[in-house]
Amino acid sequence: AMFMGTLGLDNVTKRTDSAKQALADNGIKANYVFENTAEWDRIKAMDQFSQFMGTGETVDAVICNNDEMALGVIEAMKTNGDKTVFCPVVGIDATDVGCAAVKEGTMACSVFQDPVAQGEGTLKCALGLIEGTAVDGLTDNYYNILPKLVTKDNVDEFMK
Repeated sequence: AMFMGTLGLDNVTKRTDSAKQALADNGIKANYVFENTAEWDRIKAMDQFSQFMGTGETVDAVICNNDEMALGVIEAMKTNGDKTVFCPVVGIDATDVGCAAVKEGTMACSVFQDPVAQGEGTLKCALGLIEGTAVDGLTDNYYNILPKLVTKDNVDEFMK
């Protein structure tokens, strides 16, 4: 299952497409039995996933464009049947509450997008434009800051 943020936003498209591409790159042929927007909202994701569970359709994993929606999916799972998180749930942003869920084992993982590195990259590119110099690391007009996977093994590094 895939939960997306507000449709039409560039970051929603990139988060969704990147997640799907990562699965494909790792030889995972995904069949999306549920794919919808919950507009970054925990309650909307919880309500939608509760309704989805009522269909009887099975799901092996849930990928969410942010931690809030992932936490909503987890809450929906905890209110159904045996009250357990019955498949991996993945979020993005490595928020404080997302990291806490990873640490306790209810969220499989999150993804940290380093705002300091993004700011530094922005300044590096701006200075290159102002000075008319080449920017190391710039590829096809993009300066990519690689995200970091947050798992139970390294979550303490990302917790405040």
